[in-house]
Amino acid sequence: MGSSVISLGLGLGGGKASTSSGGLPGGSYENLKSVLFDGTDDYADSGATFNDTWSGSFTISLWYKSPSSFAAGVDNYLGNTTAAGKGLIEFRHRQKSSTTAQIELYFSESYSASSGANYNTYATAIGSGDYLGVNTWYHLCWVVSRPAEGSTSSTLYIDGTSVTLTTQSQFLASVSNAGGTFDSNTLIARRNDGTYPLYLDGHLDEMAFFDSALSSGDVTAIYNSGEPASLSGPSHWWRMGDGTEEGSGTTVYDMAGSTNLTLTTDPGTDPPTYSTDVPT
Repeated sequence: MGSSVISLGLGLGGGKASTSSGGLPGGSYENLKSVLFDGTDDYADSGATFNDTWSGSFTISLWYKSPSSFAAGVDNYLGNTTAAGKGLIEFRHRQKSSTTAQIELYFSESYSASSGANYNTYATAIGSGDYLGVNTWYHLCWVVSRPAEGSTSSTLYIDGTSVTLTTQSQFLASVSNAGGTFDSNTLIARRNDGTYPLYLDGHLDEMAFFDSALSSGDVTAIYNSGEPASLSGPSHWWRMGDGTEEGSGTTVYDMAGSTNLTLTTDPGTDPPTYSTDVPT
């Protein structure tokens, strides 16, 4: 699948159809489905560590629809927690009020449960203007540049616009360079932690991982109300009910790689559901 074809789907901001010359059946993409997670026990299991992605530069792009009210605490878009000495990644939000939430980003190439200081690069979107509101679709894009030499930089985009990040005083400012080992499965809509799983309440759509740090122009091209641009293709891309999926069953197919997601739930009944609510 060519990158220009993939970018059509990623650039699709809503339930619109975009014509493609890439030769997919029907010659077009339609974004008709998302996946709804209940915030209690729903999530998607990747069955993969994505060590190659998290150990270098990466980008996470996703569409998220917030619920009608934010519950107290933290909800995860994805989470990979692990044993001491290994890497950690979390992309999540924390309730600020029942109608607002603040994005939080955790990233480290190594983690020390005893000191916390090895949680390198923990940043939050600050200012009330950057808070998420309820019952709203957002495009969220986290871009991390991890050069072989130098320091990591972290940028968060909300609806195509970068927001101000601040490093919390109890954490180090940056990871020194690319590297690290991530050996736990990355879960979607849940933190991979048996004690504090932190499930997501809301819809997810068109989630993609890139093994590179996208430019601001690339991010704008993804968030542009359905006007696609030519982007370097993602390494993984889950359409959440569209594409080769039929919006049924528990497998969410990876349209760019070979890592399918499995919709599941704890303790094992009533998994997440497909929804016709999509970004517009």
